[in-house]
Amino acid sequence: MERPSWWARDLILLYLSVTTARIGFGVIIIIFPSYLSGTSDVTLAVVLALYPILEGLFAVPIGGLCDTRGRRIIFVSGLGTMALLTAAIGLTRNLWVVSGVHALMGIAAAAITVSSLTMITDLTKVTNRGKGMGAFDFANIGGYAVGLILGGRLHDYFESNLSYTFYATAIVMFAALLVSLVLLREPLHI
Repeated sequence: MERPSWWARDLILLYLSVTTARIGFGVIIIIFPSYLSGTSDVTLAVVLALYPILEGLFAVPIGGLCDTRGRRIIFVSGLGTMALLTAAIGLTRNLWVVSGVHALMGIAAAAITVSSLTMITDLTKVTNRGKGMGAFDFANIGGYAVGLILGGRLHDYFESNLSYTFYATAIVMFAALLVSLVLLREPLHI
């Protein structure tokens, strides 16, 4: 079956959006120690671990939602939620609030990741699925790496008010959300 002309565009949008979400987590890893200064290393580690723990715990239920509600709606919901929550962290340094918001970000990350993988599967053929998943892994891990580097730069730039790092990161995520809302299509899934 011939692929429609937009399928490659949708794959690129997915990869860029995943990269953007992971950049956000990379930035947080660098910014949190200064942003939550005075917090013990163990407490800081727990706060940081909440995101991947909840992402893992919610992956399967969110996968079920992708199957019943649609991949695109879960994807854009996750991306929008991630952008809002990233901005919300900049509003407070209260450890409990930041911990809760960061945990919710893990659930949003599960929505982004699982729906992306599902759409990539829908948009690729058996003969190029490995490349599609490899490109996803590149976007995912590459996003972390860029986020770590960008986090260091943003930390230096916004050192007097680290809240701005979260706002700047959220703006980039909102841009990815807007592009996805306008251009990303629900793929055919057989």
